[in-house]
Amino acid sequence: MVLLRPHVQTKKRIFAPYLKKTKIMRVKLVSVVALFVLLLGACSVPKDVVYFQGVDALTPEKLEQMSQTYKTIIRPGDLLNITVTAWDPSVVTPFNPPVYAYAQQGDLPVAASASMYNYLVDKEGFINFPVIGKVKVENFTCLGLAEELQQKISKYVTDPLVNVQITNFKVSVMGEVARPGALTVRNDRMSVLDAIGLVGDLTINANRKNILLIREDNGVKTFARLDLTNPELFTSPYYYMQQNDILYCLRGSLGKKALINDNIYGAIASSLVIIRPNLEKVRPQYLMLALETPLIKEQLFKFNNGSSQPNLSAKSVKEYKLELPDLFIQDSIISKLEKVRNLIEDEKQEKLLLDNLIQARFVEMFGDPITNSKLLPIEKIEERYFLKAGITTKAEDIHDYLKDKYEIPCYGGNGIRGYVENLSYEGCYPIIGRQGALCGNVQYATGKFHATEHAVLVSTLKNDNTMWVYYMLKLMDLYRYHTGAAQPGLAVKKLNTIDVIVADINLQNQFAAFVHQINKSKFEVQKSLEKTQLLYDSLMQEYFG
Repeated sequence: MVLLRPHVQTKKRIFAPYLKKTKIMRVKLVSVVALFVLLLGACSVPKDVVYFQGVDALTPEKLEQMSQTYKTIIRPGDLLNITVTAWDPSVVTPFNPPVYAYAQQGDLPVAASASMYNYLVDKEGFINFPVIGKVKVENFTCLGLAEELQQKISKYVTDPLVNVQITNFKVSVMGEVARPGALTVRNDRMSVLDAIGLVGDLTINANRKNILLIREDNGVKTFARLDLTNPELFTSPYYYMQQNDILYCLRGSLGKKALINDNIYGAIASSLVIIRPNLEKVRPQYLMLALETPLIKEQLFKFNNGSSQPNLSAKSVKEYKLELPDLFIQDSIISKLEKVRNLIEDEKQEKLLLDNLIQARFVEMFGDPITNSKLLPIEKIEERYFLKAGITTKAEDIHDYLKDKYEIPCYGGNGIRGYVENLSYEGCYPIIGRQGALCGNVQYATGKFHATEHAVLVSTLKNDNTMWVYYMLKLMDLYRYHTGAAQPGLAVKKLNTIDVIVADINLQNQFAAFVHQINKSKFEVQKSLEKTQLLYDSLMQEYFG
């Protein structure tokens, strides 16, 4: 695998020398308007922030009526991972084509591609499967397709076992949530609540009665409005999400903005203001950059006329002022900053690809730990590992910065919470978060660290490689074992009952050595990313002050 990354010298050549200072106009924002949607405020905090109001009053009969089964069907565009096993592995070799090609770099085999592992469902709903040929898979469930393929393969193999998994099952959560983004679903099952929980829950400004779900089926888009305060949510046909669903949580925070490039028709909420450009004076992209600067943010809070709830008026926005160079200088600034920003995104993507490579290598060597696709031995977690919750820790003892005595990383339910004065543990440990929206996430702590009561340390009882254990647990999707809705949690007692795969220690060590090599590359990418981010910050300082 060859990693391509621009040299730092190239960056310097592109972005230096900096623009020379020129005569600058100071103008009111109203005179340079760009086609923006700027959030003036959240109007008011929604009164109803409690989920599922009245759920305690529901009768058993009503609760039974609200129950619904879940079914994910295969659609065109899906990527299917299909493995065939039997008592004699050699007889199913024709149905399992090679997944990876290798190139030798020293003594370390490096996976060249994982794309061959998947079967793409074409627009007619077919895949080309080895030996059998074209198979209609559209509208099958994964289990149903597995049974269908088992029947077809039985003509050639005695008692085959087929496992089918959708590998590109993805949903997106946008809007007023803690960490908006795309989520990959490993178990083909995700409810609206699961998705919101995985992105850190809704913000205080989110409208819990107006969650928009966008779904596309055979090119036709459908829209649904969901009310999280009403327990009738559980009866909605949109409660369980489908492939490529988009969940948009409405309302926003003061000063958020968006650049609209297309001509669109419609209406906007009273909490938004449209700013249209005077293109003879300002580029919309330049104004978008300017709105990210401390100068504008300072004015944003200066003109805030809200009390407990931040709020702006359109009249106040008109009074904003910014320094405005001529259009030639604006174009140059836009070009340079966009190039740096693209480099940042490329390096972030590079890190992600390296992470995916490690996970792909694990699956190649040990199979999917959820389905145990390689039929490895199985043990209960409590038979192989010792789980122990961390130490009860006061919030005031955790600090957000590295300073003086506060240098010990503190792990909580969702990873590193901050830093503390004294360590409680030392060594290499996988850590499972057991409380909060991201419970079930797995971190890897090394050296000196502290763990709160919301983190569970994993100690091996049979000398397993801790790095291997970390990735095995990480791929187990432990969140699916959580209990609780408003505050998801994982009990140690529950974790101890989970089945996990058992692998040869020599193979574990080989995998750990592979991870070590990849982590070296990740470290170099991270250093380059930090340098590029520093360059972007310095350019923003240079151009906008």
